[in-house]
Amino acid sequence: MRVSLSWLGVSIAAVSLVRPAHADASERARVPPLAGDGGVPRYQLTAPSFAPAGFQQKAGDRVALSLNAPRGEAPAQTQASLARPIDLGLVPIDYNLPDPNRNAANHFRALGGVVFSNWINWQFAWLFMDMAYVTSESIARNIRIGFIWDDNSLMTNFFRHPYQGTMYYHSARGAGLSLWESSLYTAFGSLQWEFMGETHPAAPNDFYTTTLGGVAMGEMLYRLSSEVLDDSSSGMERFWRELGGGVLAPMRLFQRLTTGDAWASGPPHENPTPVEFELDFGVDHVRSNDFGELDEFDPSFMVGLEIDYGDRLPKNDAGTFGPYEFFNASFSAALFNSELSGGRMFIEAVLHGWNSWLSEPDDPHPDNNIIGFSQAFDYANSNLLELGGTGVGIANWANWRFGKDMGFRLNGDVQWLAMSGATSPFTQVTGRTYNFGMGMSGALSARLRLGRYGELGLMGKQYVVTVVDGEEGGELYGLVHGHYEIPIYKGLGLGFAPLWVYRYGAYKEVENVRSDSFETKTYVMWKI
Repeated sequence: MRVSLSWLGVSIAAVSLVRPAHADASERARVPPLAGDGGVPRYQLTAPSFAPAGFQQKAGDRVALSLNAPRGEAPAQTQASLARPIDLGLVPIDYNLPDPNRNAANHFRALGGVVFSNWINWQFAWLFMDMAYVTSESIARNIRIGFIWDDNSLMTNFFRHPYQGTMYYHSARGAGLSLWESSLYTAFGSLQWEFMGETHPAAPNDFYTTTLGGVAMGEMLYRLSSEVLDDSSSGMERFWRELGGGVLAPMRLFQRLTTGDAWASGPPHENPTPVEFELDFGVDHVRSNDFGELDEFDPSFMVGLEIDYGDRLPKNDAGTFGPYEFFNASFSAALFNSELSGGRMFIEAVLHGWNSWLSEPDDPHPDNNIIGFSQAFDYANSNLLELGGTGVGIANWANWRFGKDMGFRLNGDVQWLAMSGATSPFTQVTGRTYNFGMGMSGALSARLRLGRYGELGLMGKQYVVTVVDGEEGGELYGLVHGHYEIPIYKGLGLGFAPLWVYRYGAYKEVENVRSDSFETKTYVMWKI
């Protein structure tokens, strides 16, 4: 089921917004006379104001309407006709947009949230980890030494650090800042932690993954939390909405608590963005050729979640797309099998896009093509496969819509990888099981939806990187993933998905290596 809430549009002529002190939202408007221009009587109407798209309207904010009485009409008649009580109420808003009136106070709140996040992280680390015994000497030493590559696990470097980055990111986004502004605070929080939050020297890989991964994971979770929040709700419904939004974006909840927004009466949330969730439960069967060793493993239990956010249709007259107006996210985990246990996360989103129509835009199911910039976040961690990376680049999204639940999507991108990692047998000198690399990635995907006949999809992604810390050389790795899903009853259905993962390493001092694995997933799906 697609979640799609419509906007309520309000259009009033001769309006000028004012923001005086708050008043009770239940007040009714009256019409006091104003001085006229050129002998034409004018009247002012004061009522609870409406908000333009993206403006977080508070209950009681007011709007002044200045209206000229029609020539030839008696002022008394005009005043009587306008003196009826009017309550414009609260206009739905888009909770994803930044505060259009943000000022220094918003930035101060963002900075305070970032510092508070690091303080909480430091307290936790101080209880359980020796590396948090920070002193003035350790801080001075870290600044003097500078950046040094670390030997942490791939999960720590490519998942835990990006999630830590979401705390900084939500501190800023929750304070009313934009994605780009919040990105700077994410970078600041990462630097503060690296030099002042632990005794280990600052690591460049941590800075990259915390910042870029924090933005990718952070904006995705922020938008999902916006789908939960509704300031017009109250009672237990409001409690559960705030709690649910807080689980997705804890530091956003922190900002809402400090300002009182978590319980203040406000506008309803009418977000027109459709969101589709697919839950998968099934069995994953794996065969591998791990650097020359052939293995076939017992089946493992697999759970997965697919998120398709946005309909890839422009919402403004300019035909442009802002950051994360549409994205796809995939999560999966293998359970109850010690040889294959682990999780995977892949995110691909628009950063900015320009739309061109392939059909008439007012068609019931229009076709369009989008060219722009994208961001990707990739993470896979199991005993057979470890890879991680965050990239930005150029992308194209072509969309043909044949009807309801029927259409064809074709997507491609080329991205620069600021930081990546992949499994290698030759990493003893680093203390890790993988090398750090920088390079490029390219991806191509296609998805055909056929309504009651199901969905067929194919995706391939290729990474080409140069090792910057580890065994000197270059690495080429990638994956090819397909799926076929057939609906059975309402949102329930069955799916089959093969996955091929391969890698090749060419090194200067040691022999070249090859490995690959082939997986087949059979699962029950539930679309909501």
